[in-house]
Amino acid sequence: MKILCPTDFSEASTNACLAAAKLINPFEDKQIHLVHCINIVSRAGMFLKMEDMLRQQAKEDLNKLKESIEIINPEIKVTSTVVLENPKSYTTKLAEKEGFDLISIGTEGLSALKDVTIGSVTEYIIRKSNIPVLAIPPQSNLDSISSIAMGIENDVSIHRNSLTFLESIADFNNAKIIGINVRSAGQMASSFKMETLFPSLETEFHSIEVENNIPSTMANFVSNNDISILVMIHQKKNWLQRLFYNSITKAELFEINFPLLVLPG
Repeated sequence: MKILCPTDFSEASTNACLAAAKLINPFEDKQIHLVHCINIVSRAGMFLKMEDMLRQQAKEDLNKLKESIEIINPEIKVTSTVVLENPKSYTTKLAEKEGFDLISIGTEGLSALKDVTIGSVTEYIIRKSNIPVLAIPPQSNLDSISSIAMGIENDVSIHRNSLTFLESIADFNNAKIIGINVRSAGQMASSFKMETLFPSLETEFHSIEVENNIPSTMANFVSNNDISILVMIHQKKNWLQRLFYNSITKAELFEINFPLLVLPG
């Protein structure tokens, strides 16, 4: 299991790196790569000196973060790099080029300039990534995973590799996987069978009527049922797309205070 952890050393991104160290436990080959992007528009004059200072400080911070990860699990092979790149495009390209299995990222921070919307890098990576993305809010630590909720639509299609990853996490933690189908008012309840996806795991399925909107409906279900992680499938024209791009703004997205695992459809 190779996990890519972009970090700007904010509380949110640091927490996401530490969460990755806990999530990787079920897998034999444990690799975490930390990457810090220095996003300087100009490299002329004074910016060259600033670049050198930022690079040196980043290396020191990466070493401290590496030590924290190794305390959680000394079996993890931790590597790191500092690059002069835009964190949005670089993260997704690196993940695909180097064959990473997961991107673990915080849901606040990772913004190089103050006038960039908080969380914009996270939103971009979720939307563009072809591999699973784990988005972790600052207050979540994944010390224990007891139940995993998974958004389900009737016509959902999921890559087998994505299901295998989720199965490993659930099996290692003895966690139940709970399917959730959010339906419109008056719409017939879905009868989806979760055991068709996870025949060897404990599962449940709930078809619930939308309240004010899909995000609040999901958030309420997660809060009321002690859910550790909410899993969503990212494919065109499904409820995840409505959740991220139609139902709520980016700012509202990052008010959701539970871990999101987004799997490619």
